[in-house]
Amino acid sequence: MTFGIDISGSQNPFDYEGARDEGVEFIIVKASGFNTGELYVADCYHQHVDGARAAGLAVGHYYLVGAGDPVRQADHFVDHLHDYDPHHDVLALDNEPLDSNPVFWSQDQAFAFLARVQARTGIPWSRLWLYCPASLTRDRRPWHRITDKGIRIWWSAYGGFPTGHSPDHVPALDGSVDRWDVHQFSSKSRVAGLEIDGNSSPTTVETLFGGQTEEADVAKFTRFQDDTPIRLDEDWHRCTYSANPRRDNLAAGTGGLGLYSMVVNLYFDDFPADAQVEGTLLLEFTEGGSSPGYKFTVDGSKTHKVEAAIPANVRIATNATLHLELRKTAGDDGPLLTTWGVDVTNLTVE
Repeated sequence: MTFGIDISGSQNPFDYEGARDEGVEFIIVKASGFNTGELYVADCYHQHVDGARAAGLAVGHYYLVGAGDPVRQADHFVDHLHDYDPHHDVLALDNEPLDSNPVFWSQDQAFAFLARVQARTGIPWSRLWLYCPASLTRDRRPWHRITDKGIRIWWSAYGGFPTGHSPDHVPALDGSVDRWDVHQFSSKSRVAGLEIDGNSSPTTVETLFGGQTEEADVAKFTRFQDDTPIRLDEDWHRCTYSANPRRDNLAAGTGGLGLYSMVVNLYFDDFPADAQVEGTLLLEFTEGGSSPGYKFTVDGSKTHKVEAAIPANVRIATNATLHLELRKTAGDDGPLLTTWGVDVTNLTVE
């Protein structure tokens, strides 16, 4: 059996190497949530991921549900992933009422969240986990949309709260789901000197944290949007978007030189018939260097899409800042730019 744990800011400090030496093979870390009524990043999230990774443990990231739109919450989760490894890490949804938060999502809400995460990251369905409190999951069936996709069931049922690394019972699904993959069997497993959530699985850690990453479906949502209006004139107006290429297209590799393919969406009000706008796109990298500028013109259209392929002359893992520069080049009155946004549609490496 494979033994692992899940941790949050409550376990701090934590001895990751000690946990590994005691037989822990994976750690699922609380990343973010909405159970407080506000979107947040969990305390000690970065620290726990870095520590588990340094100890050679398989790593997962989990999100705690709250009331509201599952898609918006999924975007928050993905936007704030830390050191996510697209080829091995697990992404999990913790669907449970906790403390003063009464929210427990239905199958459709949970699926909407997980499908959004899958679309944005390209993660295989089998590396998405749904945390299922036993009684609530049995009472709120069906869950076939989850299991039919191959999403793993992370079943929570404690029995007699064993303190070791093995469960004291077999999960009783009662037909609510057709299988379980990981069993959280206790909140009192002794690991590295702490009482902690213990998890057991009949599946090897290599299988739980493996699987082929699919191409991320990144063209379906806007990476960035700015709704600050700008009245264009003859002077250059610069708008910026700071990007993390590894996070913004997780299906891509992180070595070698790369190419950013993107769509920049421009929305104008009050675009005079005689006006013309000139623009430039430029990427600057935190580790030095910049891309060749990409030039374009806008002539009379209130909605304009700039499809640009910008070569990166540094390793693609470095962070980048996109600079959009616009100015009026013709007409008495300058157009009013009301919104601009960026869709990163592809990221390739040589």
